[in-house]
Amino acid sequence: MAAPCSIAARLSGFRAAGAPRRPLAEEGRRQGGATREEVRRHALGKTVNAGQADLVLGRLWSAGIVRPAARDPLPQGGRPPQRWEINPALASA
Repeated sequence: MAAPCSIAARLSGFRAAGAPRRPLAEEGRRQGGATREEVRRHALGKTVNAGQADLVLGRLWSAGIVRPAARDPLPQGGRPPQRWEINPALASA
């Protein structure tokens, strides 16, 4: 599993190689945070399953890189997705 600092770099949009893509931090700010699946797909490149992505998010939360966003009720009811707010200091790093 990747180290939290390398994942934090991916979350903020910095990549070691390859074409630049929209930073997940920017995407998360527009949508009120990123879901576990968005983190798994965009920041981790689908290299982990959902359970492993939960572990990564837990480590990032412990490191102060992400925090759970408030869950707003959905207009149609049901359980809203857990969103994670990304530390805005990452965008300026």
